[in-house]
Amino acid sequence: MIVFARERFQDVLAEFVPLARREWEVATEDPRLFPFDPNWEAYCMMEDRDAVRLYTAREDGAMVGHLGYTVHSSLHSRRTRTATSDVMWLEPKARRPGVANRMLAFAEEQLRADGVHVVHTLTNDTFPALARLLTFRKHRPIAQIFSTVLQHA
Repeated sequence: MIVFARERFQDVLAEFVPLARREWEVATEDPRLFPFDPNWEAYCMMEDRDAVRLYTAREDGAMVGHLGYTVHSSLHSRRTRTATSDVMWLEPKARRPGVANRMLAFAEEQLRADGVHVVHTLTNDTFPALARLLTFRKHRPIAQIFSTVLQHA
């Protein structure tokens, strides 16, 4: 049985990093341009300021998935608290019917209880199933992101 929880990056970083690396290998636009090199110190600092949320999926105690959000007041409307996610992963062995839906439902309920008004989830063409799930959950596409390389890091 998969169990969902809110956890702190600081407490689970050793377990989180391998899953985050696998997600990055699949989802990154260009690994040469964006090498896997997260700023964990910034994540932890933002977490201390209650600006980052990490929700995990565990099976038999082992982390098998995660969903992360930054939480902030909108720059366009200070009264609107927004949560934005571009980090979601389920290990292939945990990708059973309903698991991702239940993980999103858990996170959204937690965010609602924390006073968040709007959730934005970023995804790309690598994960068409996530786009279908978000549509099923009544999320709607609201923007397109265009990218160009100005120089390599």
